Amino acid sequence: MTATGTPSWHPPEIPTLGPVLVVDVASEKHRMYSPPDNGCPAADETSFTAFELHGRLCLAIRISMTNTVQFWTLSVEEDDDDLPWQLLYTIKIDMKDGYNNGFQELEPMNDWFNGGYNGFIQVPEPMDAWLDGETHTLCYREGSTLYSRYIDTTTTQDLSLTEVMSWDSEIYLPEIPNSLQMCNWGIYTGYRPNLLSPFTFASQQDDDEDEEDESSPGEMVPVELWWEVLIRAPTKVVARSSCVSKQWRDIVTNPSFRKLHHDRHAAPPKGDVPYALLVSTDSVDGESVSTVFPAALVSPAVMTGGGHAPICRVSNAYGYHLANVCNGFLCFASWSGGKVVVCNPVTGEKLALPRAPPLEPDLVFASPFTFALGFSPTTGVYKLFRFADHRIDSYALAAGDGACSGWRQHPLSHPCRVAENTPTVVVGGKICVLTPGPVMVVDVASEEHRTYNPADYGCPWAQVAVSGFELHGRLCLVIRTHTDIQFWAMPVEEDNGDQPWQLLYKIKDDTIDVRIGNRVFRRQASMSAWFDGETHALCYKEGYDLYSRFIGTTTTTTSPAAPSLSQTEVLSWDCKIPLPVTPQSLPSCKWDIYAGYRPSLLSPLTFASQQINDDDDEEDDESTSFVHNLLCALRHQKSLKRAS
Repeated sequence: MTATGTPSWHPPEIPTLGPVLVVDVASEKHRMYSPPDNGCPAADETSFTAFELHGRLCLAIRISMTNTVQFWTLSVEEDDDDLPWQLLYTIKIDMKDGYNNGFQELEPMNDWFNGGYNGFIQVPEPMDAWLDGETHTLCYREGSTLYSRYIDTTTTQDLSLTEVMSWDSEIYLPEIPNSLQMCNWGIYTGYRPNLLSPFTFASQQDDDEDEEDESSPGEMVPVELWWEVLIRAPTKVVARSSCVSKQWRDIVTNPSFRKLHHDRHAAPPKGDVPYALLVSTDSVDGESVSTVFPAALVSPAVMTGGGHAPICRVSNAYGYHLANVCNGFLCFASWSGGKVVVCNPVTGEKLALPRAPPLEPDLVFASPFTFALGFSPTTGVYKLFRFADHRIDSYALAAGDGACSGWRQHPLSHPCRVAENTPTVVVGGKICVLTPGPVMVVDVASEEHRTYNPADYGCPWAQVAVSGFELHGRLCLVIRTHTDIQFWAMPVEEDNGDQPWQLLYKIKDDTIDVRIGNRVFRRQASMSAWFDGETHALCYKEGYDLYSRFIGTTTTTTSPAAPSLSQTEVLSWDCKIPLPVTPQSLPSCKWDIYAGYRPSLLSPLTFASQQINDDDDEEDDESTSFVHNLLCALRHQKSLKRAS
């Protein structure tokens, strides 16, 4: 846009609207368009701005005489130079205080200003206009007031309106403090994010400078500086940055960088909420294929809009299932109870861990067992645990904390009957094992365990289903009774083992029971629960129904100064979303939701060098030894050829 000449009594800071200059970037040709006929003879008392609206230039003109804002669009491909403008909206601004009609008065400055109204000058209030693509609203800012009006996604071809309209909402922006009088701020439109580096233009710069720079674009910034920048960035940002340049990709794929980045972000920040994953497992050609999605299912728009692309697909031998999620690792275990595979969905790498000691034949079929991967923030060590009846087996993936290598067995004085199809929950440096009765908590660093009595859910005669997840750094136990869904919080550092539980919510169970004759049967369906950090909602899935309720960001701390969250009344869910039923063509497909995922760049292959092969199969040992000796002989022969 251009500004015309102003009368002599106006200071240079007040431009008036002139012709619009349009320059074609490719051909560098230009055209001039006359300004729109806004019907205001006092054109010198207008302020204006422009932005892009549905691929066309939109000009916002503030008419002081009528207290309105006109929005005009210009079709730059228009052949008719006389009528290229189209009026879209005329929206009235209500000046409640009646002051200055879009202008602000300033004290006279006689050293550079001569004239004006009674020795004072008037300059327009700062104004901006833009289209908000997420809410489909037309936004306008004047001074410290923000206006908006919903216009939907309709193109500008059918939006011509001549009547004077009104704004939908009016928001008063905070005033700039006196300490920031020199602070200038504004709104700039037209931004579309991309990953192109400006260094790609460095090789095309003209060599007209006094000093020639012979360094390549990659040498302009030291690699050490990029390391420090990327180490500080979140995991999701770093993972995406590998697409920026080859230099960044080399840094992100460097095992040392991944280890440093993991160590920097190993302890979650205060208020951090882990993600939930939707995992679908299917049998394909004798393999167990697990497809991992982000479980952003609480929004109805996601359910009807096609969902998300999968994070990764993991193929294992048939008979593997996802045991639990720990930080950025997925732990897959075989039903036989001996083989475990650890996978990082961000890097796509997986590692088979040494076989666990065999269980007694009667334990394999008589009582359930489960695997769990845990992490200790204090020692930085990952450990694998297997929980079975009267025993716990543990294995340190990185024996850097003084722990013995290989599998270790810890006897239990009481039976450990884990809840079937219920993954363990990792909270801080502890693993919480859910059972139909007590809850067992195992410290990852010391491998010591402790048992907590079950929560008093008020129905000792009822058959309950149990699930759990991490909620604000504490274990949240979900108990489904015949009438409601109860959420209990347990501080794992609680000294009192008898009453560590705190009732948070009771939410009505909307599941329809099945009645056959005079007997009522409870529908047996898989259940999962988690906390969605983006919507601050409590989510619960049972069968093919998904429920959610907004609970905000309130923590579950038991501090006396904190508000108590215990609620005895039965609440109701905010929304219910029917999930799609698994098609009959996929009868073997199983899916569930696993909470507690925090993305990480650490590769499981970093644990490979510290493994000890405890497999009892002598043939595997002989083949491994043969391959090792063969490689050593080949390397020795190659070195002799180089020497000769």
